Amino acid sequence: MNNSIIDPGIPYIGPIRTKLIPGSTITIEGTVPSAAYEFNINLQCGSQTTPQDDIAIQITVKLLDGYIALNSLENGVWGVEQRMLSLPIKRAEKFHVVLLCGLSRFTVCISYLITSAGLPQAHFFSLFKNN
Repeated sequence: MNNSIIDPGIPYIGPIRTKLIPGSTITIEGTVPSAAYEFNINLQCGSQTTPQDDIAIQITVKLLDGYIALNSLENGVWGVEQRMLSLPIKRAEKFHVVLLCGLSRFTVCISYLITSAGLPQAHFFSLFKNN
């Protein structure tokens, strides 16, 4: 069964059509607008914004500040932000993010560069669930 969401409007706000269990993956592909200064990818546990439903993972790409931040929101409290102190995603370029669901964390893979051999490179890091 294909659960792809192709070319959604931005921002895309909608359900993920399958249950996320350990071993599940979510792939997000896009192109950063040339005038963007930052963007977020949130996996939120519901549609409520006031008060805010939990956010299992928030990926914030800070194009002007030069880093990517990971965090989560649980019971209205933000966790400890984890930062990737390099910025593999660039304005006006394509990006590819894969989230691997684990039992108590997400592993995030960001593909972004083409090496001189024509191969993509990736950065990996994990966000541990805050308890």
